[in-house]
Amino acid sequence: MNEEGPETETNLSDAAEKSRVTRRFVPAIWGCKCQPEVAKWSPFIADRIKVLEALESTSLEWTAVHNGYFADYFVGPRIPTEFDRNLFPGIDTQNNIAAIPGSGDVHAVFTHTADVAKFAVALLGSEDKWEKESNIVGQRITLNELVKKLEHVKGEKFSVSYDPVDKLEKGEITELPCHKEAYGYFPKEALQGMFSSFGLMFERGVFEVDMGRTLNKKFPEVHARSVDELIAEGWGAGK
Repeated sequence: MNEEGPETETNLSDAAEKSRVTRRFVPAIWGCKCQPEVAKWSPFIADRIKVLEALESTSLEWTAVHNGYFADYFVGPRIPTEFDRNLFPGIDTQNNIAAIPGSGDVHAVFTHTADVAKFAVALLGSEDKWEKESNIVGQRITLNELVKKLEHVKGEKFSVSYDPVDKLEKGEITELPCHKEAYGYFPKEALQGMFSSFGLMFERGVFEVDMGRTLNKKFPEVHARSVDELIAEGWGAGK
């Protein structure tokens, strides 16, 4: 979903509903589950809930894909991605610096977009009725564990600090070198506001994924790379 808000996506679902041939729809809300309690303090989630509410009023078969947070942002320069690979809340992988949001001890799921795409293809090719939620899991770890893994593979010690929740609630974060590099296309105030919100989402477990029913189990022939695999491929020596 883009910066224009939910209208673009709801317009698409309206058009799909009116189409004579479209019967299935996957909204562009990849990532975390949209919880009403989170929407109270996250406009990002509030907009996504509006999209889901609009879909509920259609006759379309649809599913929301939950894959946690995209791993593309930290897995290194050797793995292709369409994202800014060094723009991740709290961890500057290029400069070996971290300002972890909250405690860093809350679990989150990380999955690479290329692997999400493979599951999406399998899902679209399946004639089984879709569940309203489709879960994909790359690996479930904490931010503290992620930093340790990066340190181990890169062979570099990270400078680590922590942003407390009360700081994040004020819309503030510790500025990292990679943030400054992004200000030319992502204004500082907007970036800090978004990353402070994402930091709260990490600390409050919003990027968890239900491990009970996953597309990993439904399509065992499709492999979702773990964070360990991705970091080794992206940052490991001798590649």
